[in-house]
Amino acid sequence: MSKKNHPLVADSELVLPRILLETFHPLNKQEVLEKASADESMFAKKSFHLFANELISKGYLLPIDNGGIGRKNARCYAPTVPYNEF
Repeated sequence: MSKKNHPLVADSELVLPRILLETFHPLNKQEVLEKASADESMFAKKSFHLFANELISKGYLLPIDNGGIGRKNARCYAPTVPYNEF
């Protein structure tokens, strides 16, 4: 996909894709929040779903259902484009 096919992303929304792209594999919510707090990137826990849902609706984030209950099987998220396209 090219950049022009996607809506603009707010600066505050860039924290989530940056974390995902730095790990090179999909992460669940808890893993993202752990990395965000270790990185001191000011990512509020209560903002996670707001940012994730907004990025999914804009086509920048892909939810991956791991088909189970519990932390190990939680839904994971992966970016759909390289960081420079955000």
